[in-house]
Amino acid sequence: MREELEPAEVAVQNWQQLRRHMAAALNIGLEPRAIVEVLIQDGIYRGFTASETALELALEAFAERGITLPDMERLDPLEVLTAQGKTVQAALHAERKDAGHASPANPVTSSVYPLIVQYCYGEIWDRPGLERRLRALCAVAAFAALDHEPLLRKFALSALNVGASRVEVVEAVVQIGPYSGFAFTLKALAAVSEEFSKHAEPS
Repeated sequence: MREELEPAEVAVQNWQQLRRHMAAALNIGLEPRAIVEVLIQDGIYRGFTASETALELALEAFAERGITLPDMERLDPLEVLTAQGKTVQAALHAERKDAGHASPANPVTSSVYPLIVQYCYGEIWDRPGLERRLRALCAVAAFAALDHEPLLRKFALSALNVGASRVEVVEAVVQIGPYSGFAFTLKALAAVSEEFSKHAEPS
């Protein structure tokens, strides 16, 4: 079971398939906490209503097997979340962290982006239970499934900054094929290929 399957299924809201894949993931030993974290991560991209529906399915699957997970409540103050969010941003996006919609000088997006830094980067990306490399691959899969090319291009490169390989990024996109359609897959692969061609692979 690949962790990238679940973001694609949540993105296209394929709940029946998602339920089966969660059971299969448990069968082959994927940690329940990792499954939950993938679904929480995908809330950033598809919306938290979809994420909550997926989490309800996960809890049902866990209950059938007698699996319980402790709550992981975090009560960090906003200034801590902001600082941590900026740290995660820098690790992911490096010199691109303040570009485009993330620019503090952007008169439109700057009204909401501080909340994204606090909650998405500071809270969700920093949660235990799923390493940052896998969270980045989840982002790649979700953006590919949603046909969100600008952010797919951004995160295809950012995933490399947190330990993913180019092969893993490509595989994350390939995995969306059965759920989003291969037309979307090929379009996403073309975008990733173009971004990779602009940046030489380290020797």
